[in-house]
Amino acid sequence: LCGHICKSLCHPTGHDPMRYLCPQKCLRTRSTCNHSCVKKCHELCGDCTVLVEKFLPCGHVVKTECHIDESSLICNQRCLNKLECGHLCANTCGDVCSIICEEKVKKTYLQCKKQPKHSG
Repeated sequence: LCGHICKSLCHPTGHDPMRYLCPQKCLRTRSTCNHSCVKKCHELCGDCTVLVEKFLPCGHVVKTECHIDESSLICNQRCLNKLECGHLCANTCGDVCSIICEEKVKKTYLQCKKQPKHSG
C-alpha cells in the first residue's frame, strides 16, 4: 500500500498487508517545507525535524528544527550594543541591555603608577 516492495518472505501478521508495518524509509515529501520525512514508512511524519538556519530579527542566524517558527526563538548570542562607557553589553542579544557596565578594567593610580591588587 505504501509503494515499497516487501522484502520479507514470511510475515508475522499473516498475509494481511493492512496489518504489516513497513520498516523502510518514508518516501513522503512535506508540503510545508519540501523536506523529506526522516521516519520509517509506517510512522506518522509529524513536525519537520530537519536542522535549518533561520534568520532572527536582530540579524543573527541560529540552527534549529525546520518546524519551529522564528518568532518563538530568542537569540542567545552576545549582545553587540555598546554602553555609554564604550564597552559591549554583557547580556545576550535576546535580553534587555544592561545599564551598568560589568567589564573588568585595569586601573592605575596616577600618583604612584601602581595597579591595585584584586582580592578574590
